[in-house]
Amino acid sequence: MDSTVINLFRNWQRTSESDFVFTNAVGGRIGWLQHGFRKALRRAGITDLHFHDLRHTFASQWMMAGGELYALKDILGHKTIAMTQRYAHLSPAYKRAMVDRMEQIWAKPVTPATEIPITESRRRLVRRHSHATKAAVAVSA
Repeated sequence: MDSTVINLFRNWQRTSESDFVFTNAVGGRIGWLQHGFRKALRRAGITDLHFHDLRHTFASQWMMAGGELYALKDILGHKTIAMTQRYAHLSPAYKRAMVDRMEQIWAKPVTPATEIPITESRRRLVRRHSHATKAAVAVSA
C-alpha cells in the first residue's frame, strides 16, 4: 500500500455495525471478492477486465514510472525476475517516448575540440599532458 491508501485507512471512520472496510449488503464480511468486482465493472460499463489484470497494470505502471525491476519482484512476491518481466508490460506510447528520447540524445551536435574556447585551466591541462608524454618517451628511449 502506498501512503495515500494508508492515510485513507487511518482516517476511515468505523461504524458500530461492522469492523470491515468493505462489506456485503448486510454489513458482514464479503465472501467472494470477485462478485463485488464484477458488479462494479457492470455498473461502470467496463467489459473484458479481470481482477488479475490489476496486478499486471500495477507492474506496468511501476516500470513506466521508473520503478526498479528487483523491487517489483519482491513486491509482487515472485521467485524469479523472468516471472516479473511477464507482468511488466510497457505501453506503445511509453516505448515511443523512450525512442524519441534517444533520438534527442543522438541529435545533439557534438562540438569539435577545436571550437572549444581555450581557458587557462585547459592550457595547464594540455601542458601537463604534453610534459607527461615527453617524459614517457624519454624513459622508453
